[in-house]
Amino acid sequence: MKDHKKTLPIKAKLPLFSLLLVLMLIQGAININLVQNNTVPSNADLDNPTIKNLSFKTSESHPVYCTGNFFDMAEDLDGDNLYDHVVLIFGINATQIFLNLSVVITIQPLMVNQTPIGEKFVVTENYVGLAIGIHNLRISLVNASRFHNLGQDLMFNIHKLRIIRYHELMSSYAYAVFTDDDLYTTQIYLKSNFEIFVRFTGQIWDRGEDDDFNWRYDYLVVEIEVDIIQAGKYSVEMNLVTESSISGKKLTGSNQSSLKKGLNIISIRFAAESLRELKINGSLVVTNIIISDNTDVIIFQTNPNFITQKYSDSDFDIHLIRINGNNEFTLFVNAERLRGVGSPLDPYIISGFNIMKLSSQNYFIHIKNVDVFFQITNNFLHNGKTAIFLENVSYCLLANNNLNNNKLGISLINVNECVIRDNSIINHDTGISLIYADNNVIKSNTLDKNTRGIKTLRSNNNVIVNNSISGKRKQTIEDIGLVIGTSSEYNLILHNDFQNNYINAIDLSLNNVFESNFWNDSTDEDYYRIPDDISGVSTNNYDRIPSKMPNHMIGPKFISPSGGACLDSVVKIIWLAYDTLDHALTYEIYISTKNNSWSLLTTGLTLNYFEWDVRNVTDGQYKIKIVVYDSLGFSSWEISDWITIQTPINPTNIVSPFIGMIILIIVCSSLLIKTT
Repeated sequence: MKDHKKTLPIKAKLPLFSLLLVLMLIQGAININLVQNNTVPSNADLDNPTIKNLSFKTSESHPVYCTGNFFDMAEDLDGDNLYDHVVLIFGINATQIFLNLSVVITIQPLMVNQTPIGEKFVVTENYVGLAIGIHNLRISLVNASRFHNLGQDLMFNIHKLRIIRYHELMSSYAYAVFTDDDLYTTQIYLKSNFEIFVRFTGQIWDRGEDDDFNWRYDYLVVEIEVDIIQAGKYSVEMNLVTESSISGKKLTGSNQSSLKKGLNIISIRFAAESLRELKINGSLVVTNIIISDNTDVIIFQTNPNFITQKYSDSDFDIHLIRINGNNEFTLFVNAERLRGVGSPLDPYIISGFNIMKLSSQNYFIHIKNVDVFFQITNNFLHNGKTAIFLENVSYCLLANNNLNNNKLGISLINVNECVIRDNSIINHDTGISLIYADNNVIKSNTLDKNTRGIKTLRSNNNVIVNNSISGKRKQTIEDIGLVIGTSSEYNLILHNDFQNNYINAIDLSLNNVFESNFWNDSTDEDYYRIPDDISGVSTNNYDRIPSKMPNHMIGPKFISPSGGACLDSVVKIIWLAYDTLDHALTYEIYISTKNNSWSLLTTGLTLNYFEWDVRNVTDGQYKIKIVVYDSLGFSSWEISDWITIQTPINPTNIVSPFIGMIILIIVCSSLLIKTT
C-alpha cells in the first residue's frame, strides 16, 4: 500500500523574507502592546490640564514623526500624597517597524513668570521598539530629588525633541529622524507638592578630635542632624572658610553613608593638615551643605553660615612639615614654639611629632634651601611617601627617629656635613638615599626589611659605621643591603653588620674602603669579596678583615663559672651581654663533654642568669656555651673553660636526730640530779 503524503502547492510556501516580515510584525505587536498599555494617567488631581495639539513644519514623510499631541503631569507612585516625578506624554506616528529607538529631550526650568533658571539639561528614554501606527510615549522630565534641588515652584520649557534610530547592523551609528525646537511649555508645579527624601533639622555642632592622645587635634569634626524620609545611601558635602576670609580659600569635606529612616547624625571630618594650611586663628564658617542621593543627584542644598568654636592652627597636629629657606624655618619654629635659634651651639630642634596614616603622595618632613643648624629627633613617621626629605641643606642631625612603612625613609639630595644616627628605619623601598651628598656620617642605625638598606649616587667621603642592615626574610634579587652607586668614591664602610639580604653589598665605584664588617654569608676565607654587579661577581673590592661576630653585640662574657671544680648541687651561670643598638636580647645555653656535641640546656632566657641543677648530672668535665640573639636575628656566642662537675658526697649519719635528742635529755637530767 502506498503512503500518500499531503503536499502544499508551491504558491502556499512562504518565502524566507515573508517569514521574517511576519516575525517582525509579531515583535512589533508585542512592543506596541507594551507601550500602548502605558496609558495616559488620570489628571483628576492636576486641575484638569488639557492636552495641547501643536502643528509642525516637519513632513509626514519621515519614518516617524510627532502627532503634535503633548500632555504633562506629576505622578505619585508610592501613595504618600506627594509627587515622585513630572512626566511628559506625547504622540508619535511610526510608518514602519522600529526595533531600537531612543527619545532625547532638552528642557529648561522656568520660574512662574517664565524666567529661565540655570542651564538646560537633557533627559533620555530608550524604547525597545515600535510597530506601525500611533503611540503615546512617556518620558520622566525630572524626579522629586531634582525638583527640590532646583529650589522653587517651576514649569519646564521643552526646547528640543529628538527621536533617534540605531542602525540594526551598526549599533554605534545613530541619526535623528525627527527634531524640532521650542515645542511645548508645561504647567506650573509647586515645590511643596513633591516628595522630600531628606530634611535638615538645622542642628549643627563642631568639636576637635585627638586620635593619638598627644594633646593636639587630628581632625575638626562638624556634625549635622538630618531627618531621613526614605532610607538609603546618601552623600553629604560641606564647605568651610575662615571667619575673616569668607571669600578666600575654602575646605571641602564629604561623607557617604547608608542612613536609616528617621533622625541621623552625619559627621564630616577635616584633617589637621588642611586646617593648619588654612592658617586658622578664630572661628570657621560652614558656608554650604549639599546632600545627594545614590545617583549623585543633589536633593538638598543650604547655606547655613554656621560659625564654629574658635580654633588656632597650633591646636591641630602637624601632618606635614614643609620649610623652604631660612625665613620659613624661623617662622615655623616660632609658630610651634620650638627650641633653638639655628646656631651651632643652639640649633633648631624639630622633635616629638607623630605623623602617620597619610597617603603615599606626601612628604612628612621636607626641608630645603637652608643653611642654619637644625636637628630632627625623636619623631614617629609612618605610612607616607618619604618620611624625611632634605634638599640643599647642611649642618643637620637626624637622630632617634622611628620610620616605618614609608616608600622612602630618609632622602638626602645635595646635603653636606650631616649626621644620621640611632634611627630605626624599617620596611621601605629604600631606607637611606644619598644623592650628591658628601661628608656625611651614617652611624648606629637599625635598617630592617628594606628592599635597599642604604643607597648612594655621586656621593663622596661619607662614613657608614656600626649600622645593622638586615633585609627582608623572603628575599628577591632586588634586596641589597648597601649599594655604593656610580661616581661615589672615598666612602668608609666600617663595623657594619649585614644579614638576610639577597646581596649584602655592591660597590659600583672605586676607592671605597670596607673594613671590619660582619657578613652573615662570609666563607672561611680571611677576606670578604664585595660584588661590583648584581650577579655577585667581584674583582673590585674586599673587606680584608671581616668581623667574625656582629659588631653591635657586646658579649656574652662569662662571669661564672670561671672554670675548675664545681662541688655544689647547683652551678650558677652568670654572664654579661649588651646590644649597642638597643635591640631586645634572648639567650640559649648549651653544654658539652669532651666526647659529645653540644646539647641544648635551656632556651628563651631574657635574664643573664641561670641555675643549672647538677644533682642528676654525670660527674665529669663540661663546657658551657651561651648564644645571644637580638630581635633582628643576629647572634653571638661565648664558650666557657672546662669545669669539673663532682656530685658532693653527704657524710653518713651515725645517730639519728631523734636518738640524739633523747641522749641529750638523759645527760642533762643526770647532771641536774648530781647538782641537787
